[in-house]
This record gives sequence, C-alpha cells and structure tokens, in this order.
Amino acid sequence: MSESNAIETGENADLIDAFVDTSQKELAVYRRNAAGEEMLAIGVCEKPEKQRRRIFWRAFDGWHRVDGDGRWSSFDRSFEFVPRIMALRQGDKARTEVVGSEAREFAALLDKRKKPPEDEVFVTDTKTLDESSFVEGVRQVVDEGVVLKGVFARRLVVTTASPISPSVVLKRLADAYPSCTIFAISPGDSLFPVFVGATPERLVEIDDGVVKTMALAGTTRQEEGRSLREAEVALLKSAKDREEHRFVRDMIVDILNRYCRTVKAQKEPDILRLGELSHLHTAIRGELERELGILDVATELHPTPAVCGTPRKKALEVIREVEGFDRGLYAGVLGWTDPAGNGEADVLLRAGLIDNTQATMYAGAGITADSELAVEWRETDQKFQPLLEAITGGRP
Repeated sequence: MSESNAIETGENADLIDAFVDTSQKELAVYRRNAAGEEMLAIGVCEKPEKQRRRIFWRAFDGWHRVDGDGRWSSFDRSFEFVPRIMALRQGDKARTEVVGSEAREFAALLDKRKKPPEDEVFVTDTKTLDESSFVEGVRQVVDEGVVLKGVFARRLVVTTASPISPSVVLKRLADAYPSCTIFAISPGDSLFPVFVGATPERLVEIDDGVVKTMALAGTTRQEEGRSLREAEVALLKSAKDREEHRFVRDMIVDILNRYCRTVKAQKEPDILRLGELSHLHTAIRGELERELGILDVATELHPTPAVCGTPRKKALEVIREVEGFDRGLYAGVLGWTDPAGNGEADVLLRAGLIDNTQATMYAGAGITADSELAVEWRETDQKFQPLLEAITGGRP
C-alpha cells in the first residue's frame, strides 16, 4: 500500500457494510475489482497530502442534462477528490489498511462490525420505460443510417414491498460476478439514492507507463434450445456483432496510437464469459511515449463506441435527441489515480440507482445497419438481470 501512516484492521472488517453506514452521513465510494482488491473512500479531505490516492467519476454526458424527474439531482456530473478516509483490502488478504485523518478510529470501528441480517425483498411493481425512444433509435440507424453504430439505452423501474438493502445487493453481485468490478457511489447525507452495479468493462489501467484496456462489444447468453457454448460460437461468427466490436476496437487503438510508442491488440476477439452473459473481447496494450496520467487517457477514450457509437460526435448528438432521459452516471466512469498518474478506471454498466423501495436500472444495446429490433430489445432485457436478481435474490 503506497499511502503513508496506514492502520491495519483485523480480519472481520467488512467494507461493504461500512460503505452503507458511512454513506448515510457523507460522500462514500466503494469499489472491488476483478482481482478482489477492495477500496472504500469516505468524505473529502480539505487539505490532502500530495502522496494520497484520488478518486474520480464522470457522467456519461458531462454537459447535456435531461433530468425532468430529478433522479440524478444528488450527484455531481464530474467529481474528483482525495478521501478523508481510505480503506484498502489487498486481494485475499484478511487485513484491511486504513489511511486518513481519522484512520485509527475508523479501523477500530471496522473491527467491531457484525454482519446484518439479509432481508427478503419482494417486487410489487415493474415498469418498462423508453420503449418508443429505443425503437426510434434502432429505426434511425437501421433505416436511415444516421450513424455507423449507435448505442441506445432504456430503463426498467422496480418497486419493492420493503427498502432495498444496498449491502445485500453489493454482496450478491460480488458473489455472482467475481470477474466484474463491483461499485457503489453515494453522494452522502442519506443512504439513498445510491448508484450500484457490476461492470464487466475496464476503460483503462495505467501502471508505470503501460496502458491496458479492452474492447468489449457483442453479447450473447444461453437460451432455450441452445447451450451457452453454442451461443458463444454463433457470436464469434456473427457479422453484425463482429462489426460492432470492430468499431470499438479500432477507435481505442486509434486514440492510443496518438499517445503511445507501441500499441498491440489481439487480431481476433475471444470470448469473455461473465455470469450468464458472454461478450466479444479484445485485449489492448500500449506504452505511453510521454508523461500522461490515467485522467488524460480516460478523458480521450470516454465515451467509447461500446456505450456511445461511431462516429462519436454524431452518435452522441443522436443519443441526446432520441433518448430523452438523463443517463447520469450510467455508462459514465469511476476510477482512481495516484500522484504518478497510475490507476484504474471502469465504465459503469450493469447498474442502477437504488432509492429506498425503488430501483431504476439501465441497459443499452449497440445498433448497426444489420440490427434486429427484437434481438436488441432482448439483449437489454438480459443486461437488466444481474442487478434485478441481486435485488430480489432471484425471486420474482
């Protein structure tokens, strides 16, 4: 751990439960990456030490805001801060290291935590939103060719008989999707609203001048009469999905070529299986030729064609015109950086906004000239399932 003056806790520390407790009083961010490394950031340090880690997030669309129902009014569109308290658990190590002005007191509280009971949550109402705008987005790309690829999102709102527990949801996501990054962002002052999810998509990682990223586009899952393996073979052969994936890969490689001495990408995509969904995946790696940090590279890459489309500027204009709702932090970015510019950043997908007894979930699909409306609609249904099952425990 690079931060100075770290205090270690005992093995009983639970950073998810601590996130829920602290988020009722002040800003809190929780993140667990695919390597199992957990991070809990609490509060804003007014006089930060230079060697401390910084946390940042960005909305999908930093300036365009169509927020008539106020769902995202509690969240800043773009925010960067040094936490007042930072707790890190490294991989499978049992102990948690805490830094900050009140590290010792917070570490002592972590050691005394007890696991809360898991409440049952039953859905009393489900409401599908944005059907007409999604259909219109598909029509404009398929029939009119307004862009080569457009990514259109829609929302599913569920209402429950009792409050939804963010702690339970996060732990279910962590258990079900160990290869994803689990995250939660709370603006503070109260437990709700809180934005949570399990994203499969790493936007960028930088370590000592080496850039690692991925192209992730093209999705399938097991269906009646077809095994998951058969679905994956069909995905690898799908001209539509391979074209959609190529748009993402080519844009990322093109951007990295501007800043890197060398860029290497897989010639052919492989399959990345995450829970019940499988995706076309290409690993990409580069070596920076000048001193750029993760904030610089993330700003250049985001939004990629995986969440926006291509050409990017035109696709963003079409999304603003067609969708008619505020994505907020959905398809945005959450990450961290150290003073040297190293860090990690993820695209915030498979996610939703929990507000007491209601959850608004977000999912999107990449539309190209060969897309079929029914297939794309079904794909977004599939992408709702991870969070929906984490909320309900798999119960209807």
